[in-house]
Amino acid sequence: MRYKGSATDVTIPDSVKVIGEYAFKKTGVVKAKVPATVVEIEKGAFFGCSSLTTVEFEDTDAKPSQLAKIGELAFYRTSALKETALPRSVTSLGRAVFSRSGIRKISLPAGLTEISDEAFFRANLLTDVVVSDNVEKIGYRAFGRAGKPRLSGRWGGRTGIDGLSFETQGYRPVCFLVLADEGSDFLAEWSRSATTHSTART
Repeated sequence: MRYKGSATDVTIPDSVKVIGEYAFKKTGVVKAKVPATVVEIEKGAFFGCSSLTTVEFEDTDAKPSQLAKIGELAFYRTSALKETALPRSVTSLGRAVFSRSGIRKISLPAGLTEISDEAFFRANLLTDVVVSDNVEKIGYRAFGRAGKPRLSGRWGGRTGIDGLSFETQGYRPVCFLVLADEGSDFLAEWSRSATTHSTART
């Protein structure tokens, strides 16, 4: 079901379990509050919401979020969205979920095991991403052409990284990847001026 209202500050009712495909596509929504009852945000739910600055997920000890899946393109081209805190319950992010968004900082939930293909593709302002030690795969162009992202966190072991996870146009990234034994820190950084790719394990 598509949103047909004109309000820019939207509170989704507790009775809603699923935010449907393209529900708010290209609307003028500025702020959206998502209740703990929502279990899924489907494909393109906030696609092209260029005025969207805030998405608040209800996720407290008293009312923990039930949101498990955020579909592909859910926040595609949300250029005003700079930061959001995803619920602890999220285990799946669809392809290009934050592609071409204005996201700058994000902390990925501990239950997430894969950063999907093109998840942050062309998120040009992205600078900081915190990941957990449960991430097993970083997909194709997950951070392709995405500014200068810095990934940090605690990693439990070796992680599968697609050869073009950090692909960009016009220059090659330097990726310093500490693919380490349990308990070691993980850090990936890259620079526009670099022409080589290096990996290290401690």
